[in-house]
Amino acid sequence: MVLDPGPGFRALIRPYTGEVTRIAPPGEQGFGTDLLAVIDSRQGRFFVKAMRNRPGGRRDQIVRER
Repeated sequence: MVLDPGPGFRALIRPYTGEVTRIAPPGEQGFGTDLLAVIDSRQGRFFVKAMRNRPGGRRDQIVRER
């Protein structure tokens, strides 16, 4: 699992979160998830669960959970 996916990910979430100040793991680990994190930002704290959008990936599972 990737904890800090980098500047591309931060750019995607910035319109919703504002500037990200911290990315930390949640208390429990997820299974089959590329990113599971608690993000602190100017807009508050967010729980983020994400998957890479790639053929054969598990994106459909995440879309159903939404």
